[in-house]
Amino acid sequence: MTGLTVRKAEFLYKVKPKLNKQFEAAEVNGVPFAIVLGEDELAQGKVKVKEMGLPNGHPEKEGVLVEISSLVSEVRQRIARKTDVVDELALEIAGVTEEDAKAPATAEVTA
Repeated sequence: MTGLTVRKAEFLYKVKPKLNKQFEAAEVNGVPFAIVLGEDELAQGKVKVKEMGLPNGHPEKEGVLVEISSLVSEVRQRIARKTDVVDELALEIAGVTEEDAKAPATAEVTA
């Protein structure tokens, strides 16, 4: 898989852990996404992509159904969006504007 690195996967050491408990454990451990393929999703030819850590009330808190065939592109898009948000926050914390970050570096020469 070009461009994607799997960083972390988690699961609970129980025979039949409840799904909500698995999601809670994933959020606590910093897992960015959960992919759910249950009977209902399978019957529709879809999977549910759940972005972890979204606040209650967020329209995608419970996940988004996507076609199985588009799972990889969907996850790539979501990773790219998360990366963009992190980059923007890093610039904000550093006190750098996006324009400054995109401008070519210049060296000041003094004699």
